[in-house]
Amino acid sequence: MKKRILSLAAAACLILSLAACGGKPSLESYLNSDEMQSTLSSTVEQFEAQGMGVEVYAEGDELRYEFTISSLTGLSDDDRALYAETLQAAMDAVSTTFEDIAAQVSDAVSNDSVTVVVTYLDGDGGELFSQSFSPAEAE
Repeated sequence: MKKRILSLAAAACLILSLAACGGKPSLESYLNSDEMQSTLSSTVEQFEAQGMGVEVYAEGDELRYEFTISSLTGLSDDDRALYAETLQAAMDAVSTTFEDIAAQVSDAVSNDSVTVVVTYLDGDGGELFSQSFSPAEAE
């Protein structure tokens, strides 16, 4: 799980390096650019090959990563709680990475501040876990 998250974070950093010079685009325009979509499509293919769907999209000031674990269906409440706990631990381990992505994307787009939202869904479309990451405060 951590390896997948770090892979996605690395792809996000690559995406940021493709920022166009000149005026800053909106988050949505930036994400929907041909360069970004090309980069994202290869990342999505990697996750799909591992049995996990991923959708990356912009919604207002949010950069949203939505993962679907299609093999997880018909979960009990206890199973949901266990997955949520595991995902929370994984997100805690990489929180600074997503905070850095939020800061870098905020610098690259015209939006005042970008929040990264990571959501995991089960195969039935039910939310297992969601967490938001804002740019880290300068120390």
